Parts: sequence; C-alpha cells; structure tokens
Amino acid sequence: MRWSTLVAALLTFGSGSAFAAPIQVVRQAGSQYSALPQEVLYTDGDLAVVRQPEAVVADFADLFVVNMVNRLSADSLQAFGDVLHLTPARFAVMRVSPEQVEALAAKLHSEGLACGVLTKLNPEFTVSAPGAAPTPLLPLAQADARVSKLTAAVSEASLKELISTLAALPTRFESTESGGGVAALLAAKYRALAAGRNDVTIVPYDHGRSTAQHSLVVRILGSKFPDEILVLGSHLDSVNWRDGRSERAPGADDNASGTATNLEIFRLLMAQGVRPQRTVEIHAYAAEEIGLVGSQDIANAYRRRGAKVVGMLQYDMDFYRAEGEEPKVWLVSNNTSRPLNQMLGQLIDHYVGLPWQERYLSGGSSDHASWYRAGFATAFPFEDPYNYNHNIHSADDTADNSGDYALVAAYTKLGAAYVLHFAGL
Repeated sequence: MRWSTLVAALLTFGSGSAFAAPIQVVRQAGSQYSALPQEVLYTDGDLAVVRQPEAVVADFADLFVVNMVNRLSADSLQAFGDVLHLTPARFAVMRVSPEQVEALAAKLHSEGLACGVLTKLNPEFTVSAPGAAPTPLLPLAQADARVSKLTAAVSEASLKELISTLAALPTRFESTESGGGVAALLAAKYRALAAGRNDVTIVPYDHGRSTAQHSLVVRILGSKFPDEILVLGSHLDSVNWRDGRSERAPGADDNASGTATNLEIFRLLMAQGVRPQRTVEIHAYAAEEIGLVGSQDIANAYRRRGAKVVGMLQYDMDFYRAEGEEPKVWLVSNNTSRPLNQMLGQLIDHYVGLPWQERYLSGGSSDHASWYRAGFATAFPFEDPYNYNHNIHSADDTADNSGDYALVAAYTKLGAAYVLHFAGL
C-alpha cells in the first residue's frame, strides 16, 4: 500500500525551539486496516494519524483527536489549544492542556456533538485490523428454551432501582468526590449478587495518572474455555457540560441506563446459576466523557497481553424513546462488526420481539470504539442514533425525562441472549 504525506506540522515549545510534530496525517489508498503500519494511532476512512519515529511518549501527554468537526472552525478550536492538523468536516488533532479539556468537551456538546467525539491519543495504542466476528457456542438459527427462560426474567423494577440510585448522586464526573465512589458502589452490588460463587471476581481498575476515577472489572471464569473472553461494557461516569461539570449531572440515560443493563444481566446469570463455558467480563469504564480514557486503557492492556476477546458489546444510552416513536432496537453501524450486528439481529428476533435496524451514529461514539481500534469485534446497541436523548450532559437527564423502562428491559434481554449464545451454558 502506498502512503503520501498530507501534513507535517511544526510545534513550537515554550523554549522557542521548533521540533517536528509527534504525528503526521497520511492518506491510504483504500481501507485495508491489516496493511496499516504499527505506528498508526487513529483512522478516519482513507486518512490515518501516524506516530513519527522520533516521537517519545511525553510528546503525547496532551494530544487529542476531535472527530466530526464540521461544525467548528480552526479559529474556534484554537481557543482551546494548538491545532496540529485539521481536515475540514472530519477531524482535528490538537494539543489541549488538562485545564482546557473540560472546556473543549463542553463546547463540543454545545455544538450538538455527543460522547466519544473527543479521544485522547495514546502513543502505545495503535490501530489494529478489525476483529473477526465471534463464533456462537449455542446455534443462532432458532430460539433456545434455556435462553428464553432467562430473558423472560428481566426485571424492570431492578433496572429502575439502579438507575435511580446512580441518578441520585450529585454527579459521577471523574474528578469529583461522588464520581470517585461509583466503582465501589457498583462493586458492592455485584458482590451481593455473587455471594457464594467462587468463579466470580470483582476488581477495581486503577488508571494511574490518567484519571483518579476507577473502572470496575467483574469476571465470571469460563468453565471450559477460560482464556476466551466475552465482554459487556458501559461507562460509569456522568457529566453536565451544559451548566458546568461541577453542577448536578444525574446521567439517567447517559449512562446509568447502560450500567443498570449490565448489572441486571449479571443478576440473571447469578439467580439462575449460569456457569458459562467462556469467561464473561462486565466492565464499567471510568472517564468516558473526557476521551474514552478508561476503555482505551483496558482495551490496550488486553491487546498487549494477547487476551482472546471474542466479542465486546457496549451499552451506553438505551433508555430514551421520543414521544410517538415506535419501540425499536437500534444497532450502531460505525466502529462495529457488521457480522456481529447481524447475529445480534437474530437474537433480537428470537428473544426481544421488537423490530431492529442498523444505523450510523454521526453525533459521537462510546467505549466500543476503543475495542474496535484494538482489533476486537464490537457491537453497540443504542437508542435511535438519529433521534437520541438531547437532555444528556445536563441536569435534565433524569428518569422522568428519559425513561422507558420497557425499552431498557428489551436491550437487557438482548445482552443476556448475547452472553448465553456466545459464552455458552
């Protein structure tokens, strides 16, 4: 594959000395990810952000990609940091100080852009080829009575209890006191449900200096294929960009809903004594709202150690349905595996009983993008990508303004079926 240089910006540091930028943006003649060089840090169609050979880790301390900048000019971005590269209507690469990250994220939100638009570049997290779709351990051609029994036990009351508990916190923003306690709060709930199970571990994940907030990793060890891992993810933080991140941020939809979905799936597995053949991990990610920090850290760590992640399904906002809109399960088409989406469609037909559709999410992304970049098969069930909840990132993201518990229950049934068909019984 031939590459041609598009830009080689210069950075001028405080000393006044000029150094070559730590990145280049290059064009590739196609989209064959398997042919990308190892130093590729980010891709957008035919464009790739590439690490320069002479760059060192310290050069990337404050480097971010801002996606979907069609609504922002170079001048408006310069107010928040140094713009190293801008491809109009696609993305920018910026150096943004820690003090300005929150202001930039708030600006992006005010322009109608949602989660995942801001991605922190990690020089040790390079792009891999998209992962192969996982092989189910239970056939998908028809419904399985055991799966039907489990999905029928989804409790809207249980979902409501956790959504209410999380939304009652002042905020779950990553740098706040209440945000710092979310992983421990969730861990206590998982431990109560897992009482007596010696195949379950519940461990906080420390991200060091990247964020003070911990992620949470809940693991059910596989009985037959313990090295093969099926992941369910959600992010545990919330934010109020509209009024300032220190203001109340209930985050009922974004993302108490996805976090409750995964806890309810775990409750069902424990209540019905499921011991999966593959290892099942449920992740609650820290600091998604400031650049997918928690999920990038974990996905990269799993790739470095060669973990056999057979599939990753992300839950982030599955609570909102616009007035007059018919219930439907949506599957985000970008940064996901189409074969996996099609298999999930079969599960929706068998166990959910709602229509479903794939659709491009143009306003943002979520933690699945970290796993997609790391080369794993991903899926992202989401509320309507064209008509999602615009109360997110504000004090108005409450259950009263978001809530369709029947819709959350439908997405929960899909996740439970995903676990049983792909992790086995």
